[in-house]
Amino acid sequence: MNASTNETQASERPRKSSSAPPGSAVHEGASVGAMNEAPGRPKRSSAPPGGSAAHAVASVGATERSDGPPRASSAPPGGSAAHAVASVGATERSDGPPRASSAPSGGSAAHAVASVGATYALELKDLRKSFGKTEIIRGINLAVPAGERVGIIGPNGAGKSTLFNLISGRFEPSSGDVLLNGQRLNGKKPFEINRMGLSRSFQITNIFPKLSVFENLRCGVLWSLGYKYTFLKFLADLDDANDRADELMRMIKLDKKRDVLAINLTYAEQRALEIGITIAGGASVILLDEPTAGMSRSETGRFINLIKEVTVGKTLLTVEHDMGVVFGLADKIAVVVYGEVIAYDTPGAVRADQRVQEAYLGSSVADQQAEGH
Repeated sequence: MNASTNETQASERPRKSSSAPPGSAVHEGASVGAMNEAPGRPKRSSAPPGGSAAHAVASVGATERSDGPPRASSAPPGGSAAHAVASVGATERSDGPPRASSAPSGGSAAHAVASVGATYALELKDLRKSFGKTEIIRGINLAVPAGERVGIIGPNGAGKSTLFNLISGRFEPSSGDVLLNGQRLNGKKPFEINRMGLSRSFQITNIFPKLSVFENLRCGVLWSLGYKYTFLKFLADLDDANDRADELMRMIKLDKKRDVLAINLTYAEQRALEIGITIAGGASVILLDEPTAGMSRSETGRFINLIKEVTVGKTLLTVEHDMGVVFGLADKIAVVVYGEVIAYDTPGAVRADQRVQEAYLGSSVADQQAEGH
């Protein structure tokens, strides 16, 4: 059964909830389709909005208005491939949000924090987060120029995931500021932050298993092209959205798997698809949380090269436990220990830093290494 037939029949089928958890790139992207049901009152989603690439797409369809915050979107469909994408279904062109402008690059970390009036792609100023009386993030200062790739490393429990949640709007800071291209993000919802130009992926693969590769990617591009819901057009007629989805497939090297259901891809291919969905909305700042987790060594090497290719010109922050990935991918590395950044420098400088060695190896081993033993 082709997608066009399903588009006309989508309103006759009951919706199934997606297997993708709320807050993931694909959870938000595919929710674009959830509202295009038969005439009647749209369902409200029970899932809280997350902060990633495609939540922006999801939220745009929740209202016929082009301004103001969107209403809650219904859960994304988990049915057949054509079923879910068909319901993204007929769309109408509207004035989409302006894409975030690129911040000027250059400058050291210390200069970034001290410089008055300097604009960075992403800047954290004395950022703190407490849960009850326990302080998890303890005054982090970080400034990332546009186009730079930053690896965030640290022991388990150091606060890396909490830091990502603060940046992407899933957690509200206890104090301090998060700035995206000079604009303060505090108090904004994840989908609002996404529309300002920041997108993230999560540790667990979040894709729509019963949609094809092409349909997954098309879900992610609709908001960035300014579409909202209408019963007057079909997805097959949206040449710009279809062309962009095809372009993304070539970028992530899945163009030969165009009509393959995502559930039938290998694990590495599913991770590549998730990267494609994350960048589909055109965000200038990308957060990747352990993108190579669970991959073999050969898959990891290919995946590092893929990330480099698809993030050219973008600002990238990635959390990784694989030191080979971090040192092979990052321009700079931020080391987080007990909620503080103890080092932020080039890979070579971080590798030689005494505090970093102590944090990972213990002071006695670090002393032996320093003495040449």
